[in-house]
Amino acid sequence: MWDTLIVSPLGWIIRNIYYLVNDYGIALILFTILTRIILFPLGYKSQKGLMRTQQLQPIIAEIQKKYKDDREKLNLELSKIYQKYNINPMGGCLPLLIQLPILFALIKVIYHPLQYIVGVPIEKINELYSLTGIAQNNEIYLANNPTAIENLRQLGYQAVNFNFFGINLGEIPKLNQLNELWIFPILAAVVTYLSSWVTQRTSQNQSAEQQAQLNTMTYMMPLMTLIFAFQMPNGAALYWTISSLLAMAQQYLLSIYFKKHLKPLEIDEKDMTKSMRRSQKKKMVKDSNNKNEDKEE
Repeated sequence: MWDTLIVSPLGWIIRNIYYLVNDYGIALILFTILTRIILFPLGYKSQKGLMRTQQLQPIIAEIQKKYKDDREKLNLELSKIYQKYNINPMGGCLPLLIQLPILFALIKVIYHPLQYIVGVPIEKINELYSLTGIAQNNEIYLANNPTAIENLRQLGYQAVNFNFFGINLGEIPKLNQLNELWIFPILAAVVTYLSSWVTQRTSQNQSAEQQAQLNTMTYMMPLMTLIFAFQMPNGAALYWTISSLLAMAQQYLLSIYFKKHLKPLEIDEKDMTKSMRRSQKKKMVKDSNNKNEDKEE
């Protein structure tokens, strides 16, 4: 079921891109760009919802303070506020929840390049294991084996060239061997940190608890990325690096766009906090003064 619905279609897409550009690394990059384009409407809606939620943050903070000792009442009041202003508090998690299955499916495609990218039948792959003496479930090593490559060429299959600027994207980096394979895991961790940093800078009106969570994620996510990147082929780290760069650029540009074009929520006066009422009065006074100055001119 998993293979039929997600893994095989992704393998088919990457296979066709690879045969078009004849470069494994470029194929992964183009695939990443394609997935970001497809997911853009969802990311747009998600970030818009987050910006709306930030406008309600003073109200949310007041409710959390008022009902801090009554969890049930707190959740009920927050639910009422979200429903009243048509906001989904979990909307920001949806893009990530969709990207994770894509990442896991892509990892399987990367681990099984002959099956999903080259399109070699399972029966033939098993024959190649017997022919080369390579242990089962080491399809990446099989795809790099000269005997297997020559055998596939005789049958009309195109071998996968994992070389990308001198780095084998099919190999798994090792902590005890410092070499060029470390480049993409480190890049993935650095870009993940920068992405978290941009998230902090583009988030406004966050509560102290939310800000603390963001601070923790800023350092935890790069560390987790680095650990995972040293357990997977470099192709997965390349995908994560490009995907994070595109997500970071999208988040930054959308935050600028929404700051200019997103209309403020019309907050019901009875929901307003004291600070919101003061801000509203100051704005009204400022607007009134500006109108008077325009009339005098």
